[in-house]
Amino acid sequence: MLFRQTIRVQRSTRLLLQARSLRSFPRADVGAGRGKASLTGIDFESGTAPAVAPRHSRPLGPDSRRTTFQRHRRDGGRPPAFTLVEMIIVIGLVTVLSLVLGRLLLSGVDAFNYATARKQALRQARIALSSISRELRQVKDSSSITEATSTSITFTNVDDEQVTIEFRNGRILRNSVPVARNVTAFQLHFYDQDGNELSLPISDPSVVRAVKIVLHVSVEGREIALETEVRPRNL
Repeated sequence: MLFRQTIRVQRSTRLLLQARSLRSFPRADVGAGRGKASLTGIDFESGTAPAVAPRHSRPLGPDSRRTTFQRHRRDGGRPPAFTLVEMIIVIGLVTVLSLVLGRLLLSGVDAFNYATARKQALRQARIALSSISRELRQVKDSSSITEATSTSITFTNVDDEQVTIEFRNGRILRNSVPVARNVTAFQLHFYDQDGNELSLPISDPSVVRAVKIVLHVSVEGREIALETEVRPRNL
């Protein structure tokens, strides 16, 4: 008799612990007189309990978790989407940003091309000025200059070679050999020993003591002027 009561107490304790693990359960009904008690439908004599799911528990299984897409479904079962107005606004913003960025990119490319062309043109112009200056310094004496105009000069150098430097068809020539190309303008200014500019045409080239060279080159539609002044050593 004592052994049977001990088994019943153990079963009852185990079933009570199972009942407490549930989140909610109906009101406990305790029967008297027959030795039975019913707590959430639990039969303490037989030790069986019906499988009752908690009232507020979340169902277990692969579909137990709701995704963000399912929580925000709209009426009619359609997923959330952009409206026509929102799409037009986005397209407009993307178009404006593309135009601005494209303009900046093209400006950068144009600046780079201009800088490269300017560097090459200036390099060629400096080489031409240096070559002409070196030739003018080699004038033999004051009587060696035979012709002097705004675009040409003819003289005899220290090697007794007759040299003609002239501007023709966008090129600077030394004895018909090109020294510089893509030149837009070339001018020669002549000065006497007092630094006064001589008027052209010069009737007496022997009074020339200094020559100023002015050279213009075109870079991307812009003109750049370079000039230098040469005083022949033997004048």
